[in-house]
Amino acid sequence: MKQFVLDCSVAINWCLPDENNGYADKTLTLLQSNISTVEAIVPGIWSLEIANTLLTSERRQRMTPTQVQIAVSAIESLSIVVDQVTAETALHDGNERYSLGSGSRRVWRISRRANLGKLVLIGSIAI
Repeated sequence: MKQFVLDCSVAINWCLPDENNGYADKTLTLLQSNISTVEAIVPGIWSLEIANTLLTSERRQRMTPTQVQIAVSAIESLSIVVDQVTAETALHDGNERYSLGSGSRRVWRISRRANLGKLVLIGSIAI
């Protein structure tokens, strides 16, 4: 099984009708067309981030309630694994030497724990 770390900012682009992001589209295509061989790993807080963004988008009338339900169903159909360890270790195992924010540290931690190699570029740091 091939894995990669998926951030909320990428996944939410799939849901918002007024967003257009080539990288996000390619990521979605990768997950949809390789459902048995590719899975995304997300931090424990990811579902809350997605839910909050969808709720905010509905309140701001960027999405209808029906569009929100369709987005939730679409996300639930994908091979996404929640990494629970990120929440448990968020205060203790950061990579302070690179001055990463907490979101970037989550991606860094998951990538390292899953031994995913250099998959993500954060600023000038390839992780």
